[in-house]
Amino acid sequence: MLGDGVVAPSVAVEKSLRVALVGFIMGIGVGAFLAAHVQSRKDIHDWLIPAAHAASLGLPAHFVSPSGGSIGIGFAIPAETVKIVVDQLKEKGVVTRGWIGLQVRPISPEIAARIGLKEARGALVGESQANGPAAGAGIVAGDVIASLDDQPVKDHRDLVKKISRAAPGTTVELGVFRKGEHKSVTVTLAEIPK
Repeated sequence: MLGDGVVAPSVAVEKSLRVALVGFIMGIGVGAFLAAHVQSRKDIHDWLIPAAHAASLGLPAHFVSPSGGSIGIGFAIPAETVKIVVDQLKEKGVVTRGWIGLQVRPISPEIAARIGLKEARGALVGESQANGPAAGAGIVAGDVIASLDDQPVKDHRDLVKKISRAAPGTTVELGVFRKGEHKSVTVTLAEIPK
C-alpha cells in the first residue's frame, strides 16, 4: 500500500554492487540519477525505507541529514535499476550502458511554442558530441528527440533512462523534430567512453 515500509538490506549488499551502482549513476548523470530516485518522507532507519509510492522499492542510497540525525528524507536506487545492474554483473561481471553522445535539456512550454511543437514533450538537444553516435547520424543542437523506437520520449530524463538501459551496439530509431519537420534517424549506440 502507499506509504508502507519496505525492508531493504543496505548493510548486507556486496561492495561490488555498490561500486557498480555508483558507476551506473555516474554514467547516466547525477541529475538523471536524482530524478530517477524514490524519495522517502517518513522515518528512515538503517533497515527500513518507506516507499514514496506503491510500486517503488529500492536500495537505500542517500539520506538528507544536515545535523547528523535523521530528518526523514532519503533516496533509494529504484529496484528496477538495481535489477539491471545485478543481472549484468551476474552475466558479464561488468555493467555496460548504451551511449548516444548527446547533452539533452528539458522543453518548457515557452520553448515548445517558439520552435513549433504542439506540446512540451521530448528532449531538446543542447549539444551533439563530435565523437558520439548521434553526431555521426546527423543529430545536431536544436533538434528535439520526440520518440525512440516508436515509443514517445516524455522528457530529457526519459531519453537518458531509455538510452542508458540499452546495450552498446543496439540500433535505435529516433523520431526527430527539426525546423518544423519530423524525420526518422537510425543510430547505433556505443559504450560510454571511459
